[in-house]
Amino acid sequence: DSLDSSMRKVVANLPDNVAANISYGLYFSDLASCQFVDSPQSFDDYAALLTELNLKVTTANAFPFGNFRAAEVKEKAFLPDWREQSRVDYTCRVADLLAHVATSDNGLSISTCPFGYDSAAACEQSIVNVRLVVAHLQQLHQRTCKHIRLAFEAEPCACFSDSVVLIDYLATNFSDDARKYVGICFDLCHSAVTDEDYQKVIAQAEQQNVA
Repeated sequence: DSLDSSMRKVVANLPDNVAANISYGLYFSDLASCQFVDSPQSFDDYAALLTELNLKVTTANAFPFGNFRAAEVKEKAFLPDWREQSRVDYTCRVADLLAHVATSDNGLSISTCPFGYDSAAACEQSIVNVRLVVAHLQQLHQRTCKHIRLAFEAEPCACFSDSVVLIDYLATNFSDDARKYVGICFDLCHSAVTDEDYQKVIAQAEQQNVA
């Protein structure tokens, strides 16, 4: 409904040269991803509307599992974290949906939580679960030619609030091949809140080969 009403009006008012060069991100909650998987025709209709509006889709948000507009969110937005199988299943579903509607083969990404809210989320179980998603993204790439990267987003007060530390963690725990499908979502607003030096973050990402 939002696409067919408010979004249609926004696109209609954009100059052609602007509209053709904007990348759009989609958000699928866990519930929405399940509904689309269970109803392929519904998702085909959704994809057709994206095409009709000429929306260039390159990324999806799979950070909030759902109920992101609840009266109280805070640390609950990180649940389930990467220690849980449900986070794996949800992320893989979103990857499949993104691959279906993405308008290019490369430069695609899915943003996700920085492992969890508390420091205990940076554990072996989380790494194992992320590797399961990496394997899914590799298979998806081979099957559809769509290269999607899982992008961890550092968050103030979370398990990883420092982008440089997050980059080093990814470089330490994932191989060069795995890092073709794992990277960071660098949110400048969050980075400003924690007073990060963005040049240092970018330099560290390049040095560690974390995109």
